[in-house]
Amino acid sequence: MILGGDDLTVICRADLAIPFTKSFLKNFEIQTFKHIKKKITACAGISFVKVKYPFHYAIDLANQLCTYAKKISKEKYIQNKLAYVPSSIMFHKIQSSFIESFSDIKKRELKADASNVDFCFGPYFIEKINSDLPTLEHLCSVVNECKNDDFPSTSLRQWLSELHDNKNRAQRLWERIIQVNENFEKILSQYHYKENNNKTIIYDALSYLSLCSKGGIECLN
Repeated sequence: MILGGDDLTVICRADLAIPFTKSFLKNFEIQTFKHIKKKITACAGISFVKVKYPFHYAIDLANQLCTYAKKISKEKYIQNKLAYVPSSIMFHKIQSSFIESFSDIKKRELKADASNVDFCFGPYFIEKINSDLPTLEHLCSVVNECKNDDFPSTSLRQWLSELHDNKNRAQRLWERIIQVNENFEKILSQYHYKENNNKTIIYDALSYLSLCSKGGIECLN
């Protein structure tokens, strides 16, 4: 645990990071209201990295993710005329050995130019604000569906890859996936990129799924 001013950094096991952060942010709101009669919110950034990944780069990425979450939360606060800036979490799982800023990661990894699809779906809000903004519960609904033994997670990973290479092949693969997984289509109705500004939640769901499966935990129940 690292404390610096009003910033808190916690190093923990990957499968505990999101549940811990969600619990911390919710209780932070509750306790600040209890003691000072004012609801204070906070945002968080989580970088999932391998053990040998340079520590200071991991911390720097987490800070950048937190800054991004704050930016979006403030935008939604203004756009929706909310009483307070909502708490939110932004996370990213490092997939390679590249040392990059989050802005570079968004351009290289989180954007499928061939299909014009954006994989940067977050940040995820702690509380439901309106139906257009994703919450952690939304993410977990998708993740829990992906955890079913008969779910084609391999096909979805292939679909994400095809989005980078060929839009038409990606569309045909998506149609085949939906044909045999009708319940999944219902869950995704408001999150599939066609309905949400060319963004997809699948990338984040599969990233989080890999962390949940290793730890053998339920997704934020």
